[in-house]
Amino acid sequence: MNPIRIISSLILTNFMSATNPYSTTYPTTYPTTYPATTYPCGYDMITDTVAIGDKYSSYEFFDVIVNLKFPLNNVLEKDIYITKYLDKTVYYIGVFEESNQGVMLSLIKELIPELALRKQNNPNLRVLFHCFDGISRSATMAIAYLVKSLQISLDDALYISKIKRPIVKINDVFLRDLEMYLL
Repeated sequence: MNPIRIISSLILTNFMSATNPYSTTYPTTYPTTYPATTYPCGYDMITDTVAIGDKYSSYEFFDVIVNLKFPLNNVLEKDIYITKYLDKTVYYIGVFEESNQGVMLSLIKELIPELALRKQNNPNLRVLFHCFDGISRSATMAIAYLVKSLQISLDDALYISKIKRPIVKINDVFLRDLEMYLL
């Protein structure tokens, strides 16, 4: 069978199951050797416990999910809605890709300290940050988390993220918010 047809079929199957992120046809192991840009799992592992993903991301391997797929996640802009499903905590975050300066900053200030504290209490905490494409919103939040939880520089976190997920491209407004948070 044509490999392109197989991948298209997998993407369609995964898209059809996207309404229930806990019901999945994804691999049963971490796909650390297959970047999301070439393998339809939806996310890339940035570290052993942190991933950045897109709308196709499976929640299966994660303890905490940060869903920035706004407005499709049904929360209001600037809001954070927290829910539990089985053993997972899901944070639904309201932020547009075109949000004004300060919106992402306020959400980062509210969420990242809580996630960093959870990471201190559980060093193996697995966190997925995902939005629609996994390029800017989820990357911004994941990089803020990496800087705080690993105590690394912003430049190092950006570098690691771009190496592991080459499509990461934080928009200028979010980058300024991220820099302000880290001052």
